[in-house]
Amino acid sequence: MGKHIKTWNLLSRLLFLLVFVISLGVFFMTHTGDSWVDFAINMAFDAIAVLFLVIYFETCARPLAKTVWALDSVTRDIQSSGEDQKTLWNRYSRDIAPFGCRRLDERYASYIQETQRLQRQNTLTADCDIEDYIDENVIYDAVNKPFCDQLGGIMSGLGILFTFIGLVYGLRNFDASSVDLMQSSTQALMAGIKIAFLTSIFGLIYSLLFNLVYKNLVRSSVQALRDFQDAYAERVRPSNEHAAENAMLRMQSEQNAALERFGASVGEQVSESIITLMQPMVQ
Repeated sequence: MGKHIKTWNLLSRLLFLLVFVISLGVFFMTHTGDSWVDFAINMAFDAIAVLFLVIYFETCARPLAKTVWALDSVTRDIQSSGEDQKTLWNRYSRDIAPFGCRRLDERYASYIQETQRLQRQNTLTADCDIEDYIDENVIYDAVNKPFCDQLGGIMSGLGILFTFIGLVYGLRNFDASSVDLMQSSTQALMAGIKIAFLTSIFGLIYSLLFNLVYKNLVRSSVQALRDFQDAYAERVRPSNEHAAENAMLRMQSEQNAALERFGASVGEQVSESIITLMQPMVQ
């Protein structure tokens, strides 16, 4: 799964680069007249969109890929290990940083510390689940979910913003006071309309592609997390789903054994008392 995430990140980078190159070509080919203002406005739109994408890949996609790779590595180690459950637990309970990823290792260290604390207390819930510590929040923190949830809308918003900028630019020198002036200013109006339509189109394209890439990335990452949780619960530490029930059964068994010992002790004491009382009568 980790290789899949890295491959998907590389393909998505190439896909956005292709869209950027296509947009440059379209902006250049649709440019008319001596003024390059319309082309500059289109380039400003592309530059801002690319800036947001660079921020996404460097601060969201890259940390997520590292997190998923760490999860996948530990999952493969657990699944391929020939050790029994007790041996695996002893190894993973001593190693509080098995992932080599700070975000995961901090949560795993908290899980181990809490497990050991509960075991020392010997309470009814003398165990805790790995799912309580390494859960979907790890994925959402790595990918900076609040930012990514808004980025698709930001792309669409950029397209709408530059649509109005293009219309303002087109209407700036438009003069409808006479037929001659209207005809002479039509070129600037058409240039503004082209800016408006092209930025809207590419804003939607960037938004749709980003949402596709982001949702696929998160879905694959969550699946990698589920694979780790299943492997850990199956091979290393069973889920605590029935821990309280099992603890109650153990306590009930201990109470029954204590009652049996108490009954045997009382019986012995009564027998000794009867024998002591009967001895003078026999003599």
